[in-house]
Amino acid sequence: MAFQFEKPMGFDFKTGQSVDLTLMNPPETDSEGNTRTFSIASAPFENQLVFATRMRDTAFKRSLRNIALGTAVKIDSAMGSFTLHKNAAKPAVLLAGGIGITPFFSIVRQADHDHAPHKLHLFCSRALRSSAFARAWARRTKFGTISTPVTLIPSRAAHSAS
Repeated sequence: MAFQFEKPMGFDFKTGQSVDLTLMNPPETDSEGNTRTFSIASAPFENQLVFATRMRDTAFKRSLRNIALGTAVKIDSAMGSFTLHKNAAKPAVLLAGGIGITPFFSIVRQADHDHAPHKLHLFCSRALRSSAFARAWARRTKFGTISTPVTLIPSRAAHSAS
């Protein structure tokens, strides 16, 4: 499930980074607390922050799923260095499993936006049609709207299961 938030003024991040998101006054809580770390799925050029998660039956995720539109949450500064390398002559091989595809969505969207010369090879542990952002991946690859060369390859096991 994906969640979209207004990007705070002055909030800067790089593709592939993550944030700690805190629910301020959730209707329920558990021993894990009110904060979780999420990879940022949106790209820095976009006006919103998008996070995706596999929905499990926890107090935090139930509260997040049912949060009212306009409810304030705390989003800490972006962290991490899981970013696209600078050497465009060297192809980038991206390996994703399940919801782990989320930071790659940000990386590919920004690379495309910037017309980055990198060749990107994304290997998924699932068939693309069942991965996070499946419809967006399909639109961008089927209609050739990605200017950055991207090879989207489901794993052999995912391919044979689809």
